[in-house]
Amino acid sequence: MMKKFVLLLSVLCAFGCKPLLVKLYGIKNPSFVTEEKIKKYLLKKDIDTTGLLYTKDLKAWQDVLSIGMPNAYFFNAKGEYVNYKKTASDCNAKVGSFIEDLKSLNTEPSDKEFTLEKMFGKLSSYNGKPTEVTGYDGYVLITWATYVGKLNRDKSFDWVELIKTAQSKGVNVKMCLINGDLQEKWGMSEEEKSQLDFDFDFNQ
Repeated sequence: MMKKFVLLLSVLCAFGCKPLLVKLYGIKNPSFVTEEKIKKYLLKKDIDTTGLLYTKDLKAWQDVLSIGMPNAYFFNAKGEYVNYKKTASDCNAKVGSFIEDLKSLNTEPSDKEFTLEKMFGKLSSYNGKPTEVTGYDGYVLITWATYVGKLNRDKSFDWVELIKTAQSKGVNVKMCLINGDLQEKWGMSEEEKSQLDFDFDFNQ
């Protein structure tokens, strides 16, 4: 049975035509990729691949990307989730301003049920080493994928630079990149892969 997945792509722009958005940003249907291809893509963008994370399986992939793509997860010093969205209509355009005010992360309301530990239960590291999750005042997990094209540049990689700037000013946060591509590492058969179908929705 064919499994249909709708990927929510967060785009802030004036265009309302989906085909135009896809062409403008160079967005492609997800395909299964290798660790080598993913790291090569990042290195071309001058992005550090140390500690790069990926989703453990297809179910985790669905869960992690359910908030839209690209996007970011914030956790306070206690490892509790902090939602950067102040209203239901907020989109990932708010991520940048939230990063610029990371010093207030531990004063924001948090979700004690959704923890960093639970989040890492859905993720694996390409280097096979556990991610260090103690001794920080906050944690930022940023999603990105090769198939979203220029959205990486305009969103995810821009947020990376904002966090680096915050860190250089003494903000003690841990940043991790989560790759949102379909992983060859999952070991799915060609038959299983052929049963997957994708469509895009846009949150503007």
